[in-house]
Amino acid sequence: MRLAETTKIEGFRELDAALAKLGKHTTEKALLRRIAKKALTPMLERAKALAPDDDGQLKDSIVMGSRLTRAARAQDGKTPRAGIRTFVGTASRYGFLQEYGRADAPAQPFMRPAWDTQGPKALEIVKRDLGDEIEKTAARLAKRRT
Repeated sequence: MRLAETTKIEGFRELDAALAKLGKHTTEKALLRRIAKKALTPMLERAKALAPDDDGQLKDSIVMGSRLTRAARAQDGKTPRAGIRTFVGTASRYGFLQEYGRADAPAQPFMRPAWDTQGPKALEIVKRDLGDEIEKTAARLAKRRT
């Protein structure tokens, strides 16, 4: 099951241009990974807090990463043109069953409520911190070049 949501974001064109000026592709990716980790950590923590208790197996399976499982990749089907992709979720089939339920067990959502409460905050963190990170990285690179 795939849920679609649209969010309009403004002001990132200038940040994207500033990222391009940094030069090295690896520098840009490292910077974006730092911001993504900072922005998505509250969602990760919230999902773990909301996950049903099961001796920690489900909570431990909720992780942040840049790679999807083979099944998730087949369902996602998108490859970014540039930049990075960072995910928070569980690769556990048990997690899917908890989130959506089944005929003999009701749903116990934990990822969607985590997104609903922390998703807007994640975007605010990116908006607030990306420009500063670009400036700091540009300053470090300039210092190395001299």
